[in-house]
Amino acid sequence: MYYLAGFDTRSARHYHRFYAEEAARQQAIDGCRYDVGDCLPSGPQAWQWSVRRDGPGGPVETEYCFLAWNDVIHAHWPRSALRVAAALLPAYVAFVRGGLLAGTRRLSRAFHWMLLLPALYSVAALLLAGLGAAGGAWVARAAGAAPWAAGAAAVAAALAVGGAGLALAERQRVYWLARAWIFMRAWARGLPVLDERWPAFAQRVEDDRRRDPVDETLLVGHSAGSMTAAMVAAHWLDQQPPCAHDASVKLMTIGSATPLLGLIPEAGWFRAAMRRVAESGMAWVDYTAPSDPLCYALIDPFRGCGVDIAAAPGYQAKSARFDRMFDPSRYHAIRRDFFAIHFQYLKATDHPVRNDYFSLTAGPLPLEAELGDTLKVTARPAGGADAAAGTGGRAGAEAGCGAGACPVAHRPPRPGPRSRIALLGGLFSRDGRSMLNLLPERAYTVQMGSATLAGQRLFLVNAPPTVREVLAERAADFPKHHYLAEILQPLIGISLFNANGADWARQRRLVDQAFALAGLRRAFPLMSAAVDDLLARCDAVADGRPWDADAAMSGVTADIIFRTLLSMPLTPQAAQRVHEDFRGYQANAQRVMGLSALRLPTRWHLARCRRQGAAIRAAFDAPIRARWAAVEAGAPDQPEDMLAALIAARDPDTGGRLGVDDLVDQVGTLFLAGHETSASTLAWALYLLACEPARQAALRADVQALWRDRPPAYGDTRALGRVHDVFRETLRLYPPIAFYLREAAAPTALRGKPVARGDMVAVSPWLVHRHRGLWERPDDFDPDRFDTPAGRASLRSAYLPFGDGPRACPGAAFATQESVLVLARLLQHHVIEPLPGAVPRPTARLTLRSANGVQLRLRRLPQAAAPAGPG
Repeated sequence: MYYLAGFDTRSARHYHRFYAEEAARQQAIDGCRYDVGDCLPSGPQAWQWSVRRDGPGGPVETEYCFLAWNDVIHAHWPRSALRVAAALLPAYVAFVRGGLLAGTRRLSRAFHWMLLLPALYSVAALLLAGLGAAGGAWVARAAGAAPWAAGAAAVAAALAVGGAGLALAERQRVYWLARAWIFMRAWARGLPVLDERWPAFAQRVEDDRRRDPVDETLLVGHSAGSMTAAMVAAHWLDQQPPCAHDASVKLMTIGSATPLLGLIPEAGWFRAAMRRVAESGMAWVDYTAPSDPLCYALIDPFRGCGVDIAAAPGYQAKSARFDRMFDPSRYHAIRRDFFAIHFQYLKATDHPVRNDYFSLTAGPLPLEAELGDTLKVTARPAGGADAAAGTGGRAGAEAGCGAGACPVAHRPPRPGPRSRIALLGGLFSRDGRSMLNLLPERAYTVQMGSATLAGQRLFLVNAPPTVREVLAERAADFPKHHYLAEILQPLIGISLFNANGADWARQRRLVDQAFALAGLRRAFPLMSAAVDDLLARCDAVADGRPWDADAAMSGVTADIIFRTLLSMPLTPQAAQRVHEDFRGYQANAQRVMGLSALRLPTRWHLARCRRQGAAIRAAFDAPIRARWAAVEAGAPDQPEDMLAALIAARDPDTGGRLGVDDLVDQVGTLFLAGHETSASTLAWALYLLACEPARQAALRADVQALWRDRPPAYGDTRALGRVHDVFRETLRLYPPIAFYLREAAAPTALRGKPVARGDMVAVSPWLVHRHRGLWERPDDFDPDRFDTPAGRASLRSAYLPFGDGPRACPGAAFATQESVLVLARLLQHHVIEPLPGAVPRPTARLTLRSANGVQLRLRRLPQAAAPAGPG
């Protein structure tokens, strides 16, 4: 047995003494004899003692290993109550913005009050301090003291009364709760020392099992230790062969508080660990008591944390039934002390029962048999139609592995719904984490829905015929929303992406002509040269260190588009500046859109957008103007690139051309839209492949067979069908533009519902691509779906990553060739691995990116690669 304590600074020796004392008490209750050995160090951050139980069922030997993380808690333990009070405010602000308070209220009213208790005590102490100050000043003035003396008396009284209030909070252990809440926020944002400890603990478990096989291995976590035990279990599973693990290893969480961490948006790494354990089928018993206010009792923790899984076949929730374990007088006494009742799971009982702590952890029966007579609540499916159909989960695992890939589909991160209060925080937060959280589960099933926000009527369209009507058949009736012009004008002026009407039609004719003149064949050598430079940069970090795939893909796609547009490379330093500036621009643009939707002033954020937009445009403004001047002067030997094609393009209807300012706007559109959307897709594709090493190896075999003895040549990417499917599936799961915003140009109707002039009409590729009625297993990463009749039908009717109709992306073929080439060359040269704990968090701004980046690891393949450069 491996025990992980909760949020407690006390050491293994304290828990050993506690266990021995309670075991001695339990002997008098159940008639068994418990011999508890000495507590001895047993490796890094581990202590061990033996337990022998003699009783019905024969003698049982248990090795009890305490895996410690109390040193980390101690290092993050604010010493004084004043520091705790000061740290509480930002923690509560984060909990409100992230939806933790609202989510906890839905799951457990008792835990919700526990979350609020430190805040209530702090407010009460502040009010008492104010009353004390007023009383002290009144008494001093009544005694005839001078004003300065009355002020001093007020301060002294405030300090005395407020200090007494803080001392009471400490005495009542309320600020122990406060420290736990503060720690959870820090933990969710990442603690490297713990990121290193969980895999080490998992390796310790595996080493012990191999050295000394046993009948049953229990990972037991109490309170906050339930989260640490789940992390150790997930890391242990990662060390096992795909689709196979020893069923004798089981997880037991006691007094579990997993949603306390899982509901914090930054804790995507923890939700990924929960998903890993759930989908593996590992036996997981969640043992809680409804009378314990410091646990989330008898809930489905996966749905509670927003982990969308088809099924959790090994999970069971069990009731501790304290009312049966303890005498009524003792039970009523401990119910009045939240701290005492939270530790009753680990204590001796007053009556013989089957499910006391000592029979569970040191008894002769397997865990499931020991808990057989208690209330059972099995985790419900969490994902709509696909869950009801029983897809994924254990069924796939039992089918066995074939074709080089695990048939249990990988379900990558998807934000779960949050409260409406969290939306307002998400509109203005630095990472915009709540924009996708706003979407309720119903949005993934309806054909069309509507809502009103700050007087603005919004229609959300999912039905394919209506989507086609809005984007293609009646595109003129639904122009792009004026919000887009407002937020993009500082960056690209009024150009192809945000123009409407006749102005857009004129620009589209010129840009289409330029794409035809430039051509994919002419662009391929430039693409290939940029990818060669990327591979050289990757070789320098291909030793397992963290690799920022998000920034790397932004760099290579910016370089490709720069070479294609201007016939000149973009330095890595300049690409990094563009990447950072555009992330900042997106954050401010999101705030402008949120403020506009709420009819609030946008001047300050628009000014920041203008400054950032000017900084980004500076990367290409001067080269464009220099080329324009050279062409106008008749200078010979000008490059034949996209810029040359734009300069040469003539409107077939009017004979007009683009002016130099128009050129800057159009190149800005092509540069930013072309590189940003491709970079987003490539970063997500690399993450998805990193999570599926078997699929990655199969794709690598295809690539190496194609380029075994020659460099890549134009047209080769069409032969890489499975790489194309990965690119296509990535676009389905993470479309670069999550929402196409339109507005009604005149009163009309959609699906029989009246739409007023100015109403917003949104088509969301994010929703259409994950719609429960349009796709099978919509949240799973399954590139093979396009080989099935159902997948091909969905592809034809419900797939629009490049838009649809006259405003479909003119660079779709360019982006496809570029992305398949980058993926294939990276697979040819490197193994891509996930970085433990680094789970991307999707967020929708102008484009759909990861709010926390995409961190991976690269390892250089040992064999020599094929020659570089275009053929």
